[in-house]
Amino acid sequence: MDPHTFDEMIRRLSRRSLVGGSLGVSLLAAVGLSDAALARNAEAEACIPTGQRCGTKEQDPPCAKCCNRYHIVNANGRKKCACRPAGVGCSNPTQCCTGICQKGTCRSAPCRAVKVGCAINSDCCSGVCGCVEIFPGATSCTCRKATCAQPDGDCSDDADCCTETCSDGTCLPP
Repeated sequence: MDPHTFDEMIRRLSRRSLVGGSLGVSLLAAVGLSDAALARNAEAEACIPTGQRCGTKEQDPPCAKCCNRYHIVNANGRKKCACRPAGVGCSNPTQCCTGICQKGTCRSAPCRAVKVGCAINSDCCSGVCGCVEIFPGATSCTCRKATCAQPDGDCSDDADCCTETCSDGTCLPP
């Protein structure tokens, strides 16, 4: 049932029949809304949307009520609810400006898997971007496993090695 139809049904039924009788409970159960779901919806509606002022003046709502649970302070010292930029902690994608929350951090792009090209450590889901010099002045960088092995260490494939070269179960020097 869409929310507008549900709201219209609620308006038509008297408050007394919903609160006092089993009709209200049955109706809510029939459309799949529990007390907890209704409370979450009410709480979500009560939050302050991105871009709205918070906590600056006495009459402003507290910044803790920002929908994304994040705020910024502009050059004039005014606080505004905001989405979370890349590099800031998050608990779900809706909090991030990019809509990407991975491993508890807002990201500008999805992290990359092992053996995929990278430029810096934070590009990789493992947090390790390793580079190998192909010839003087030219390097090739790929995401490595978080615990890559040094030369002469044990390996099962190239991604196991910090030097990105595994041969016969041993990491080779660059």
